[in-house]
Amino acid sequence: MVPAALRAGVDLGYEGDGLAMIRAEPVLLAELLRNLLDNAVAYAGPRAVVTLRTVVDMDVVVEVEDNGPGLSADRRAALAQGKRGAGSDVRRQGHGGYGFGLAIVQEIASLMEATVTFESGPDQRGLRVRIAFDPV
Repeated sequence: MVPAALRAGVDLGYEGDGLAMIRAEPVLLAELLRNLLDNAVAYAGPRAVVTLRTVVDMDVVVEVEDNGPGLSADRRAALAQGKRGAGSDVRRQGHGGYGFGLAIVQEIASLMEATVTFESGPDQRGLRVRIAFDPV
């Protein structure tokens, strides 16, 4: 995703707590992460900051957070209810797509018995998608 982020003018970074072990299908986990990052890079906008973060606590949490325009509370609620295509409040610039990226994330997370939440980012801007996995 680094080349795509560079082309979009997005600062893509990682923060992590160290080793995190979960029970997951590697191909599906990669697809989940790719969809999260692709969505953030595509919708956050130029000069945005996108961070992939892992947090190990009671659960193993993977977050993708951006400081772009984010989603309205109504759209976050629609996503939480599993409604497909409840995409960004701004048009995805320079990318095709049908608004299924976050719905795919939810489906994959469900297969891995993980929980997905959609929140506003810091200062009520952007979007933070949190996926909580049971630790191994």
